[in-house]
Amino acid sequence: MRQSTPRGAKARPRIVKLSRVAAGAEVRECSSYQQEDDEDDVANREMYPCSGPGLDLAGRTAVQSSDRADVKPPDVNCLVTSKADRHLASAERAKKKAELEKIRYFSLDQTQPIAVKDGFVTFTMHFKYLGSFISYNLRDDFDIDLRIKKADMAMGALKHFFNNEHVDTYTKHLIFKAIPLNLLLWGCETWSLREDHYVKLESFLQRSIRNILNINMTQVKDDHI
Repeated sequence: MRQSTPRGAKARPRIVKLSRVAAGAEVRECSSYQQEDDEDDVANREMYPCSGPGLDLAGRTAVQSSDRADVKPPDVNCLVTSKADRHLASAERAKKKAELEKIRYFSLDQTQPIAVKDGFVTFTMHFKYLGSFISYNLRDDFDIDLRIKKADMAMGALKHFFNNEHVDTYTKHLIFKAIPLNLLLWGCETWSLREDHYVKLESFLQRSIRNILNINMTQVKDDHI
């Protein structure tokens, strides 16, 4: 008489085998992740030598287990240095990107000089149209910087008027809106603004208001104006 085999007994070795294969794959996957993390740590230490086990790239203290005795608090000087290095690296990348854009535009067939009867028509980087400049890269950096410069020149020309004690503040306000502010924001509805553009415009407005009201930076810091 043949002894009956319980249901699922034949499938059990296969399940165990598959479990072992899955466990081995998981171990290999974890080891590969660990290797990538180690490579990233080496790269981070080379880029940011001040960073330690308790400091990440953003300069914040990483969450680690409390039983580690080798975790040291981040150094403030290292934080400042790494932040300055990041700003410097960002500026260098922006400069290189602008240079590459110029090279690409000037290497195109459409930007080569066009021969005419009396000479050549060359490619221009900034074209003035209806009071605004259209740049070759379709950005508004050049136009915004030039507008701020012209508004600053207008503020310098009106310096004696704004410093006149016999002129009331409301009249100074109207003149500021009519001349410097008009030079700054004429045609601004066509701008594609970034965060740094807002910072530049806000800095000019705050600086001009302080000049009109005869407020210096010492008063701003001490009196929290």
